[in-house]
Formats: sequence, C-alpha cells, structure tokens
Amino acid sequence: MIDFLTSAEDRNIKFQFADLLKVIRFFALFITLLLPGLYIAITTFHQELIPTELLFAIVASRRNVPFPVIFELLIMEISLELIRESGVRVPSPLGQTIGIVRSFVTR
Repeated sequence: MIDFLTSAEDRNIKFQFADLLKVIRFFALFITLLLPGLYIAITTFHQELIPTELLFAIVASRRNVPFPVIFELLIMEISLELIRESGVRVPSPLGQTIGIVRSFVTR
C-alpha cells in the first residue's frame, strides 16, 4: 500500500518531508474511500445524526431529484473523474480551461 502512495518526487526532497507527504496521502486516501459511504449511510439510514436545519436543506434539495442517493453519488464521482481525465489528456490551452471549469464544478 505504501508503494502506491509514494511519488517519484519523494526522492528529491528530505526524508522527513517525504514521510509527511506519505502520511498526508494516506489520510487523503482514507477520506476518499470512506467519505462517500459515510454520506450515504448518514443521509439514508441515520438522519438523526444530521442537525435539523441541515436536514431540512438536504430534504429540500433532494425533493426534485429522481435518483436515489447512491446513484447520484456514483454519477457525481464518474463525472468528476471524467472532467479530471479530460483536463489531463487534452492539449495545454484547452486542458487548462477544463481544469478551471473542474475547480468551479467541485466547489
């Protein structure tokens, strides 16, 4: 697992910083893997954990959505991955524009 979290640039910096970056990458991987499932679990089965005002806002925003939460989350993950890949694969001027659009979409 640590090999997947190692970058080629880690050899060019001090080992303390490289280890810190590995720890940050590990926590980012942990959050990336667990956060979507936690969101689905809380919004679907444990609504009592959400503050009342936030729950009302979530219910109001979900009122007109025809998909279940898990399908909506999968669509979001796939679309963000497609935008990221297109920003990497497209030549530089257009790729930079797609990167800017991606930053607007994720916020």
